[in-house]
Amino acid sequence: MNNRIIFKQIKYFAITILLIGVTPIFYLWGQYQTESNAIQFQRESEAKHQLNFSQKEVHSIASKLSTSLKLLSGNRVLLEFIQDPSLKNRSLLESLWALTATNYSYISQIRLIGIDGQEISRINEENGTLTIVPENELQDKSHRDYFIYAQTLKTDAFGFFGIDLDVEHGSQGDRMSV
Repeated sequence: MNNRIIFKQIKYFAITILLIGVTPIFYLWGQYQTESNAIQFQRESEAKHQLNFSQKEVHSIASKLSTSLKLLSGNRVLLEFIQDPSLKNRSLLESLWALTATNYSYISQIRLIGIDGQEISRINEENGTLTIVPENELQDKSHRDYFIYAQTLKTDAFGFFGIDLDVEHGSQGDRMSV
């Protein structure tokens, strides 16, 4: 009988120790889940905030690009160059483009491409340096996706193609074109 009482006491002691030991584990697990959920919510909130900010910036730049494109494409200097592609008119056009690229930091390259896909004129801006590309270095862009897309636009229509990796003379550079 004495053994039975000792066994019972050991059993109660073991159950008590087990309950005392398991309770903190459940408490800590609950705390861990709460913290984990809070961190996840914070990360999602920060990501949404960043996406909203980026979306506003993209819309702002797209609006600025649209305005710049309208100003550049409807400019009298461009129209005169198209009607009379003389050296004087080319120089005036490229000077206007250089001024535009200088004033609008989001413009790194301006091209005039003929209906056959051949570049007619181009200026590049890189690291604050403007370069007017010599005529013998102008390229055929008829195979590029953005040129193919431009051919689908109606007369006097504007289109945005998206981001395109900059390809010069058949090899990719590290800049992106929009």
